[in-house]
Amino acid sequence: MVEAVIQNVGAPTHVLVDTDYENVFQLASVEAATGITVLCPPRRSDDAKPQAKQKRWRRVSKAYREQMRQRLSTVAGKTMYRLRQCTVESGFGIIKAALGFRGFRLRGLENVRTEWSLISLAFNCRRLALRRS
Repeated sequence: MVEAVIQNVGAPTHVLVDTDYENVFQLASVEAATGITVLCPPRRSDDAKPQAKQKRWRRVSKAYREQMRQRLSTVAGKTMYRLRQCTVESGFGIIKAALGFRGFRLRGLENVRTEWSLISLAFNCRRLALRRS
C-alpha cells in the first residue's frame, strides 16, 4: 500500500498504522525500503501469537516495539497519531452510524467495489450537503 501511495501522490514523511495491523517484520521492511518513518502503537502482549513463534517474535520485536513506544511518546508522535482520529476514524464512524452501513450485501470483488463506491458517494454527498447549509 505504501508503494501505491508513493506512485500516486509521492512519498509521505510518516505512515500511521492501526495496532490491529501491527506486523513488526512488515513495518521494518517498509522503513528499510522507503526510509519513511512508521508510527504504530504496539500491542500490549504477544498472547495472540502461536507458541512456536513466540520466542523468535519476542526477540525480534522487543526492540522495535520499544522504538515505537518512544516515537509515539514524543509530542510530534502524539500529535500525528491523534490526527488519525479526526481524519480517518470519523469517516468510518459516520458511514456506520449515520448511513447505517454495517456490511456488504453483495458478493464478489467487483460487486463489493461497486457497493463501496456508492457508499463513498453517499458519504461525500452528505458532507457536501452539510457544508452548504
